[in-house]
Amino acid sequence: MRGLTFSLVVIASLALAPTQAAAVDITECGQVVPAREVGNLIADLDCSDPNQSRLFTLLLEHRATLNLNGFSVIGPVGSDRSFCVFCDGSCRVNGPGTITGCEFGIAKMVGRTLLRVTDVTVIGASDRGIAASRAVVKGCTISGTGWAGISAAKVKVFDSAISDNLGL
Repeated sequence: MRGLTFSLVVIASLALAPTQAAAVDITECGQVVPAREVGNLIADLDCSDPNQSRLFTLLLEHRATLNLNGFSVIGPVGSDRSFCVFCDGSCRVNGPGTITGCEFGIAKMVGRTLLRVTDVTVIGASDRGIAASRAVVKGCTISGTGWAGISAAKVKVFDSAISDNLGL
């Protein structure tokens, strides 16, 4: 009986142990970070070639996280209907790192889910640097956009610099 009790305790503790999200190395344009997983940029990602038309440079599914790890995501400059980082649901984008180009730097366009961006520099988006219905932005620098640095129905901004954007 003692062996059975020990086995049940071990099984119960394993079932209750926190699980870590799987990590995905980001190595190419158009890559998807699956739901609840973590994408790690392992080098600068240059997707600026205008002949490589794509809607998004990186896609984060619901509750995915992107760690820039000090690298840059470079999208096509002045491109219409392009997203350097697009979130399909709640997501996180963590720096340090830079996102430049595209029409939208980081966007989560539909729903009431939350976009969290921390310690990221967004430069030169042709429309908006960060666009979401709900966003929390911490320690970011957003500049040189064609319209708004941040566009959100509900946003909290902490320790960030937003300047030199043509619109808001």
